[in-house]
Amino acid sequence: MRPVMVGIIVLISILFTAGILSSQEKEEVRSLVDDRRDILLYGIESEVLDVIQVLEEEKDDSLVREAFSVFESSGSPALKRSMLAYFTTVDYRVPEETVIALLQDYEELHESVLLAAITYLSAGDNPAALETYRIMLDSVSPVVQRSAVQALGTKGTPDDAVILRGLLEDIDFPVSLKPDIILGLGDLKDPESRTILSKIILDEYEEPTWRRYALISLGKIGFTEDVEIVKQA
Repeated sequence: MRPVMVGIIVLISILFTAGILSSQEKEEVRSLVDDRRDILLYGIESEVLDVIQVLEEEKDDSLVREAFSVFESSGSPALKRSMLAYFTTVDYRVPEETVIALLQDYEELHESVLLAAITYLSAGDNPAALETYRIMLDSVSPVVQRSAVQALGTKGTPDDAVILRGLLEDIDFPVSLKPDIILGLGDLKDPESRTILSKIILDEYEEPTWRRYALISLGKIGFTEDVEIVKQA
């Protein structure tokens, strides 16, 4: 047989084999996706959590619709927290109204779900979320209140700076949350907060932690006129 003909036969064999392997690999991928889909929709909680963890690690968004379906129907705090983290990782935007509605029951919501929901919403700018955080400030739970303070400090408006300054001077608001408020005022970078922060910094009888945090926040607001206050601290 001529060398040219032999070469052609060998080449055809290689291509044919590669085609078979490629088809097998595709079938294996399809099978894996189908298996994961079945677990998401019909598996027990521990199995679903395992799949969600793998999908998050792989940043695989192929099953986000199925995951969202389970998220909506599940009452499990662990599943909701895990799925919110997964949605955040793969940048899948669940309708924010769904997550905000979840926060309406903040007094009954598991702490891990509460924090995951706020973390998820922090990527957006939904006014309804801000209003929910403001309502949460009246919670009887310090965990919920702290979450609300931190969320408003991260995503709030100048109006929220006014609210936080009021809480800072409110003797009935938990003292343990005042450092979070001070840091939040710095994150909001509202110039009107300079006065109360300066007052804390210059009060030698004030809590050292409060004064240190106030220094940090005043620096974030960034007015050169405040350098002298920092020097006096």
